[in-house]
Amino acid sequence: MKRSLCWSLSALSFAACGQSHTSMLPPVPPPAGVTKLDGITYYKDVQPIVQRSCQGCHVTGGVGPFPLTTYDEAFQNSSSVSSAVVGHRMPPWKPADNCQKFQSSRALSQDAINTIYSWVADGAPAGNPADAPANMTPSKVSLDWVDATVTPSGSYTPASNLSTDYHCFVLDPKLATDRDVIGYEVIPGAKQNVHHVLLYPADAAVAQAADAKTPEAGWPCFGGPGIKTSSTIGGWVPGSPPTKYPANTGITLPAGQVLVMQVHYDNHHGGAWSADQTSVKLQYAQTPVAKKAAILSVQNSSFVIPPGATNYAVIGNLTAPGDGYVYGLLPHAHQLGRRMRVETMDTCMIDIPDWDFNWQQFYFYENNQGLPVKKGTQIKLTCVYDNPTSSAVIWGESTTDEMCLNYFYTTGP
Repeated sequence: MKRSLCWSLSALSFAACGQSHTSMLPPVPPPAGVTKLDGITYYKDVQPIVQRSCQGCHVTGGVGPFPLTTYDEAFQNSSSVSSAVVGHRMPPWKPADNCQKFQSSRALSQDAINTIYSWVADGAPAGNPADAPANMTPSKVSLDWVDATVTPSGSYTPASNLSTDYHCFVLDPKLATDRDVIGYEVIPGAKQNVHHVLLYPADAAVAQAADAKTPEAGWPCFGGPGIKTSSTIGGWVPGSPPTKYPANTGITLPAGQVLVMQVHYDNHHGGAWSADQTSVKLQYAQTPVAKKAAILSVQNSSFVIPPGATNYAVIGNLTAPGDGYVYGLLPHAHQLGRRMRVETMDTCMIDIPDWDFNWQQFYFYENNQGLPVKKGTQIKLTCVYDNPTSSAVIWGESTTDEMCLNYFYTTGP
């Protein structure tokens, strides 16, 4: 009877019967572009990939819907993992690599995709635990030093009837003199609920007035900070390392200015919300940077997306105001977006062929190299949308509105 029970539960686990895990799924031909490999095991081949590329989100209490920190957890979710990896949905990395290369890419190599697919196709075998990587904890990347840690005035818990929420907070670095920000690190409070963060410099009086309008810390702010700001200085998503601006560059925060932190909270995998008080560590240049960076933008804010439209393109144009360099970009649209692309006449600057509102951030070019841009260069932003609704959609802050916008992290020549 005990043996029969083991077999009946074999697709879940043989552990209780002293057996190794074995999948009962039938073999599936490799999808297009995927190569089937032989002899792949979890401890030798898969765990290093999971450790490096998945555990930024998929840990107990993390924003991922399930943890992937043990063989049992990986086995139980192996079909979902394979589907997401082969379909390039996970790890989330949106820029196309045939346009430009960006820092801290979360995209898996084709070898890694082949490895995970082959492991699952062969029944997700454990292999020999002795083959496990020596470092069981992903290495921690940190700022070289921290000059200030800024935190909201209080914690915040989204309303229980919400599954997603956007809330902005005032972070006051209390600057007595102008400082050049050259790096930052976002420290999420409720890791299982903090989906992404954007940071905006702002006038202190304007930000504090917005904060005073609500009884809780901060204010609701879907789509943007909801107040006038000098654009954004960057963002964070789970798994992102601390941001270090390209060498010899930085953004000046004037004395008395604050940061507005927009936090996207997500609770798609259920359970009660947790109180959050996400903080940010700031790194200032020890001496003034050689190249003062600024955030420029290109946008189209006067479009109308017809009801029922598919592949509807909206174009924004910018004439470069002077010679300089672009080191990074942050495209932004809402939930109807399907593709975002920024280019000049002869250079692709960024291409996101499969836009996802839930995964957006500042992307900095690989090796801290900026793209040179001459004064008068025409820069084109293309935003493509599907509108399945029965109403026209225009620019706006609401969840039912849209945006077509891209920020540039730039310096002079």
